[in-house]
Amino acid sequence: MTHNEWDSLLELWNTPSHQAKCETNKRNRSMLKVHHRTGSRSFVSARHEMCDKETEEEPDRIKFYRATYYKKGKGWSCPEAEDKYEMQSEQVAEGEIPLTSD
Repeated sequence: MTHNEWDSLLELWNTPSHQAKCETNKRNRSMLKVHHRTGSRSFVSARHEMCDKETEEEPDRIKFYRATYYKKGKGWSCPEAEDKYEMQSEQVAEGEIPLTSD
């Protein structure tokens, strides 16, 4: 990054509109109750990575949810994530929601 590019970023970050957007985003993030475990990788990228190599079929929503909110050795990202997983699994088992429609 050049010095001019850095200066441009600093200028942008210090504008009132950008500061307001940052405050809004900070407030919204603080209200999240369930945090995923994919880091900065997008869900689209994570889902594509989980595709079956032979059939190119994407994982169903329950498998994908578990993969993004549960890590072996660490467990669920939070109790709410586990509760949602169990609720969705029950709804799928009872036929209330399909596995594949998003």
